[in-house]
Amino acid sequence: MTMKRFKYQPILPPDEIRMLEIISAEAASDPIQVRLIYRPLSHMPHCIALSYEWGSPTRDFDIICDDKILKVTENLVTALRRLRTFHSQHVDPDMGGGGNLRITEQTLFWIDAISINQEDLDERSQQLGEEREGTSDAWELLQPLSEQVDNFQAYANDDNRERYESTIICPGLMLKDLPQHPAWEDILDIFASRTVFSRLWTLQETCLAPRSQISLLCGSNEMPWDTFSNTASMLWRFGENKRSGIFMNILTRRLLQKEIPLPKKDLQDVLLMAGMHVLVTDQRDRVFGVLGMFGDDMRAAFEQMGYHNSPAEIFRVASEVMVNHGKGLEYLLCVPAVRGQTSTSNSTLDYPSWVWMLEYWRTEDHLHHSEMNNKLPALPREEKYPKPVIQCDELLCHGLIFDTVTVAAPNISPENFDGMLLNMHFLHDIMVEHSSSTKSPPERTFARLRSIYFRMVVTLDAVFDPVEQYKGWIARVMLREWERSATIDGIFEPDFWRGVKLSVLAEQAVLGRPHLDGSLLHKMLRHDQDENLTGEGRNVFITSRGYYGVGVFGPNLASSESAVQIDDRIVVLPGVEQPVVLRPVGNSKYRLVGPAFIPEIEMDELLQQGAERPLELIHIV
Repeated sequence: MTMKRFKYQPILPPDEIRMLEIISAEAASDPIQVRLIYRPLSHMPHCIALSYEWGSPTRDFDIICDDKILKVTENLVTALRRLRTFHSQHVDPDMGGGGNLRITEQTLFWIDAISINQEDLDERSQQLGEEREGTSDAWELLQPLSEQVDNFQAYANDDNRERYESTIICPGLMLKDLPQHPAWEDILDIFASRTVFSRLWTLQETCLAPRSQISLLCGSNEMPWDTFSNTASMLWRFGENKRSGIFMNILTRRLLQKEIPLPKKDLQDVLLMAGMHVLVTDQRDRVFGVLGMFGDDMRAAFEQMGYHNSPAEIFRVASEVMVNHGKGLEYLLCVPAVRGQTSTSNSTLDYPSWVWMLEYWRTEDHLHHSEMNNKLPALPREEKYPKPVIQCDELLCHGLIFDTVTVAAPNISPENFDGMLLNMHFLHDIMVEHSSSTKSPPERTFARLRSIYFRMVVTLDAVFDPVEQYKGWIARVMLREWERSATIDGIFEPDFWRGVKLSVLAEQAVLGRPHLDGSLLHKMLRHDQDENLTGEGRNVFITSRGYYGVGVFGPNLASSESAVQIDDRIVVLPGVEQPVVLRPVGNSKYRLVGPAFIPEIEMDELLQQGAERPLELIHIV
């Protein structure tokens, strides 16, 4: 007999929720069966909330829910099957499970993919309001990390049982000696590979639940949250950069747990964190996945927002909150790419350019970086000029229109990088030949470009010489160009290229560290969460006052427009530590392009006198 497809019954207002029981099975291979239990949140019995990684969003796997077929994801089936093994009342201590976790057929679970009808947008939105209320002492949070963690078993064996009378992973594992242990690299990889902590919703879940009521399942081991996060903190200090993202996500939870509920002014910082090293399947969750950590006043601002709204609509409300209650216009520095040239949908062009379209980004995507050390001098603040305000679709603010872009290179790509580098190098030489500087052209060139190219190159010692690196880099690029030209047409001066002796280029080509050349290109290209290229690059520009700068990302096809373009304006805004690029659109209005990094601009006399200069009202649409 064929089972019918499961259909959800509506939940009753004002606060009813669905929970479920996992039905025991005689064999591990038996189908997963659950039964739903409906209870008002105000009369909640003890319940375990399951936090797990959804994995593929495709629901291709069957479970039996109330004697009917319900389609779920593969990862959920794996998690349910794992939980069902805890039904046994006779836990073999050699197989783990020696902690506090006891699951029976009467244990109630809340699992988002089952407890919420994912096809009902109104119900999904309504459940957002229940998220914070659902973290009282009646709830326990459980996070399964994996099926097997064999190398961790080395630290949950007889030694632990003798010292701690338990196989629970505990503090005091002699971590100072772990880097010398044969399993050390495997342990780091185990932690770093648990991408459940890259899921945004797990951030809110672990921050809201009482710390003493969070347990993690790792293979056959149960681990209290405090122990896990303490261990992660220690591993982070020993770990390498390639694993730092997952450790930082875990440590962030430790910090935020102490501050809940967060004030409105922290929204920018939390959203920034929610975009860095954090993955979502629905971009709206960049906001919804953190709202529960804030107070009632924040959730009131999003009262009319839900999954029936587009991501752009939700991001607009978030931007308005940051302007009105956060850190003013500082969030503009977090824009990674020019709008309309990178979006897969033109619908985002229907929204004002000042809306922060949240998306995944890396630390390298942020032009405002502590290593740059070029904070702009202070301009007159709110006591002299009104605070920024949003009127209809316009952001009204006061600022100083400081400069205009006069030269804009194409957006950098792997194919054009060498050519762009040489074009900017020789263009600069032509420009400075007519200047009053007494420095030689190479020195003048390097003085203007070095901060852009080397702004985020981190070296481990003080031997790194940026002057030699630049000279060697240019020489290596020129030699490659010479070799390509010789191969293509066979016509070239035997001893010179671009007016420079080949023997001189050969001597200079050994300067610096050639392996850093590739990292410089890497910094100019945008990557996704898997470190794959997105087809976007930055471009270098020159202003009418002779400054060199680099802007946000834009598409780097040969036919693509430059991200920062000729006639764009360089604007300084009060309270914003980096300049931003605005594009005139007529009628004294501008569209936001994004932040820019312009070395030495902070020393300009015009800005040094900024506190005395009147600012003008700027309309950003």
